Amino acid sequence: MEDIKGNDIMTTKICKEGLCTACGACETICPKKCIERVSHTDSIVMEKGDACIQCGLCENVCPVNNKTRKNTPIHAYMAYATDDGIRKKSASGGIAAELYGLCLNDGYYIAGAEMTDTFECHFKVTNHKEDIQGFQNSKYTYSFLDNTLKVVKQKLDNDEKVLFIGLPCQAAALRNYLSTTKTNTENLFVGDIICHGTPHPDYLKEHIQSISTKTGKTIDTCFFRDPKYGTQNYVFSLYHEQVKLAYQSKVDKHDLYQIGYHKALIYRECCYSCEFAQFDRVGDFTLGDYHVKEVDECDVDIVKKSLILINTPKGKEFIEKAAAKNSIIILERPLQEPRAGEPQLRRPSVAGPERTVFLSEYEKTKDFDKAAAIAFKRIVLRRKLKLDKTILSAKMVVKKLIPRKLYRKVKVAIKGEEN
Repeated sequence: MEDIKGNDIMTTKICKEGLCTACGACETICPKKCIERVSHTDSIVMEKGDACIQCGLCENVCPVNNKTRKNTPIHAYMAYATDDGIRKKSASGGIAAELYGLCLNDGYYIAGAEMTDTFECHFKVTNHKEDIQGFQNSKYTYSFLDNTLKVVKQKLDNDEKVLFIGLPCQAAALRNYLSTTKTNTENLFVGDIICHGTPHPDYLKEHIQSISTKTGKTIDTCFFRDPKYGTQNYVFSLYHEQVKLAYQSKVDKHDLYQIGYHKALIYRECCYSCEFAQFDRVGDFTLGDYHVKEVDECDVDIVKKSLILINTPKGKEFIEKAAAKNSIIILERPLQEPRAGEPQLRRPSVAGPERTVFLSEYEKTKDFDKAAAIAFKRIVLRRKLKLDKTILSAKMVVKKLIPRKLYRKVKVAIKGEEN
């Protein structure tokens, strides 16, 4: 085989191009520390560096090359945290935050993803309760595992208990790494999150910088589902000085990042062929939003509800133990309900034709907003026309309700104010 330079050695690629999730398992296990992260327009891939000794550990630990065991869910629960404050700050029913808190009380270490002040998402392993807030709410960008796999192994080797909650590709990386290093995982509990896909981390940073330049505000805080407006409403908010609003856009408006993410146009290449977007799962349990709108037999007056899939006996014991402490409520539902209601339990996301245009423009400009403005032009136009129709319809209703003479006077007065 040849590397990309044509030398007669093993390829620098660790797994098939277009499938690498950049989980970092290969990077963590490499004895020579020679695995390199290579950034492309639509992906981050792991490649071998010049110091490679061809030991094969990177290929063996890779979840793409060596499939991680998956389990078919055995139970489905609609669930929510009993604490209103936790639900308010969480993306859905607050289950992950409550599980983290309960585990800390029982002496666990917890692993989750938080946003940094540079608007990158990085994992942390901690036993401090104040870190839970950073793990809450959605982060619609690629997350770096950094040294998480190694730290989790160290904790397990020291007979510590660990709760890890991450994307299924990250959970698979952890499983493979611990199996390859022959680590005892009796004290490990793994939750995987239902994932639609994750964009290249540069996209978000460039978008926020563009908004910062336009507004003249130094952005320091980002929400994809701002708790202030109800996380179920997917309000994208940027703040300066942490509490002063600098920019805001609802999910159905014109923000280019919101459009790109929710229309599945800006994910990394591997996300569109994701092997984990299926009903069989890697984690002991799976968390997500509960999308089924009608639940006749157990309807509850809670706006935001979580989905929990139980995938292993270990996961069942873990969740039932948490529910017994009354911090979370779990209501069993038929397994076919979430399977039918959540597309990512059946297939990976599918991109529209705008993605090809976006990648072409981004390759030329290396500027997210410039590329997205061209690629998503028709989507933005359709939304503006829809908004205009809504305004026009409202005007017609007002015109019918107000006497004609009064309507004319109001109209004249408004025009006078505008002039």
